[in-house]
Amino acid sequence: MTEICKRAFNFLKVEDYEAAIKEYAAALTSLPEDQLFVAYSNQGLAYMNLGKHKQAIQCFGLALENCKSHCESRHNMGVAFAALGDHEKSVQQFNKALAINSEFYPSLCAKSSSLVSLKRYDEALRCAVEAIRTEPGEALGHTSKALALFKLGKVESSLNSFSKAKDCGDDSEETRRLCALAQQEYALCLESSDKCDLAIDYYEKSLKVVPTVQGYHNLGILLLRANAGASRALHCFHEALKIDPKFRESLAGVGALYCKLGMFNKAIKYLKQCCTIDPKSTECRYNLALALLKVGSRREALHHFRVVVELEPTHVEGQHAVDMLEMENLTGDGFNDDVQRYDLYGDDYLRDIRLDTAVDSYGTLYTNIGDSQYGDLNEVSSISNIAADAELQAPLSSVSELDADPPLNQQTEKASQLYPLLELQAMDRSNPFHGVDINRLEANLSDEDFEVAFLMTREEFYSRPLWRQQMFKKDLGLF
Repeated sequence: MTEICKRAFNFLKVEDYEAAIKEYAAALTSLPEDQLFVAYSNQGLAYMNLGKHKQAIQCFGLALENCKSHCESRHNMGVAFAALGDHEKSVQQFNKALAINSEFYPSLCAKSSSLVSLKRYDEALRCAVEAIRTEPGEALGHTSKALALFKLGKVESSLNSFSKAKDCGDDSEETRRLCALAQQEYALCLESSDKCDLAIDYYEKSLKVVPTVQGYHNLGILLLRANAGASRALHCFHEALKIDPKFRESLAGVGALYCKLGMFNKAIKYLKQCCTIDPKSTECRYNLALALLKVGSRREALHHFRVVVELEPTHVEGQHAVDMLEMENLTGDGFNDDVQRYDLYGDDYLRDIRLDTAVDSYGTLYTNIGDSQYGDLNEVSSISNIAADAELQAPLSSVSELDADPPLNQQTEKASQLYPLLELQAMDRSNPFHGVDINRLEANLSDEDFEVAFLMTREEFYSRPLWRQQMFKKDLGLF
């Protein structure tokens, strides 16, 4: 080796890549023709370490022009293409390297990784197995095999391979991360086999390495199933929300648990967020209505019970609550949210809180087994019984006869003269304010006051059946 090549190589070893590139460029002017491929190849490595992959590919190409059988240059070109995200070309280069040396261990492992990126998992597994056969004591082959098995859904076998990789010395942060994600996926398998305690153990270990939204949520659900305490489950849901404050499932879980703990105002906060994110969730809205009922917000509770029934017309408990509250308003003197006349759900109220306890798979890059974002799991029973035996009185007669009343004016435009809600409620109907139609008092509210009062837009209000519109207006003293 010439003196200049020695200097260049020393720069490469101490990671001074810019200096190495300059020295190798100088070496190329003095090296014999049959040794140029070494300088080109090492110069390419320096470019690779600087993240200049296209320049590296050019250098490896020049090395191969000088020496077609240089396996390392062919392999390194494949690595450069993989770094650029062109895994088809990287596999082609690894195949050419293996054509030169069929047992070239780095290319077998790197090819397996690129095949995983191309979702050719069976081929990736075969490559990794061949790499292990070639070098059984090296860690990279076992890591490659673990990743391919994981992507094929063979989670338990994947964990065994990760363990072997660790035994062979691979304790890198990336491998620990992948292993933790595999542990979380394996916990799902254990849960489906009714091995909740073991699944909880796997989740707790893996979340210390890789905290994921779905992982914390799933752990919370499993703790509830194992009767391990609502406070621990609540902590897990809150940890999930620290990662993603809009994760609907954990918002619903926190809301339901606060209800069960009797902390209704906190429950309302989370359940309202959940309903904003997923307006069609009957479960969250039903829980929200029950919580509002417990704090005395009967009118708002009625609104959400009505929405539950509109979303799910066969919702027995929701319809029952609507009938009860509407009849209370018809036969009484309107709602007073500060006073509860009677407890609609009696002492058995807490049994009615609903919480979906299905455990889902999470959807990060390395846990996306197959093409679906979440695991295809069976639904499981909820924590509490559905409110079939709740202490509601017998359903009252239908109020559909209100449909026979004279139709309301359904135009959505507000009146030109606007008044606050309290003034309209207190107005003498025999001497109405200027510009007020006593049959359409709601038209004299501003859009903002209208939505605050009715908990919906004008368009939503006028899209309701006429007898529902009358009920809404009676609730507010505008009928």
